[in-house]
Amino acid sequence: MATTKERICETALRLFNEKGYDAVSLRDIAAAAQTSVGNVTYHFGKKEDLLAVLLRDLHKDFKSKLESGLKGDDLMKHMVSTFRAAKRSEEEYPFYFRNLNQIYASSQAVREENDAFEADLQAHYVTCLKKLQKGELVRDNISSDTFEAIAFMMVHMESTWLIESAPDANPSMDNMTIDEALTVLFAQLLTKKGRKALASAEKR
Repeated sequence: MATTKERICETALRLFNEKGYDAVSLRDIAAAAQTSVGNVTYHFGKKEDLLAVLLRDLHKDFKSKLESGLKGDDLMKHMVSTFRAAKRSEEEYPFYFRNLNQIYASSQAVREENDAFEADLQAHYVTCLKKLQKGELVRDNISSDTFEAIAFMMVHMESTWLIESAPDANPSMDNMTIDEALTVLFAQLLTKKGRKALASAEKR
């Protein structure tokens, strides 16, 4: 049986997804969770603090899937799995990605949580790309600085893909999901051997 704190989190996530973050109050959450506003503020203080907890849960789940000890074809499968995890995150937390600009500006706790996660994910992507290069799956003419830039692009593509106000920078990607778009970007780095490994990994 869920605790009061867990029930509040589950209810808040459902309401945020249904109505949007700004349209939901702590009173709404308390009523839907069948508890008091006092209980909500006891556990979370402000709505922004509740949001930060939801994001930590999202990021914790995502980071639990990151593996740094892989190489070769197994690492390629891991990259594909990571891209698909990004899609699942957006499906479970659509309110956050659609309204990221407003939410990011509203709370220092949210900014700190999001910035820390993005830094960890970017570092992970750089490590993976360098290992794939050693395994001759990524082209050998790509520098460490370029890996940093590409990893930055990949992370920020994930965090902004569903923002409703995002500019249409690449019309050819209009009908792509986030995992498909990440795969397109990633594929540009691969050798012939790497593209073959990617095709095999995508079938799983």
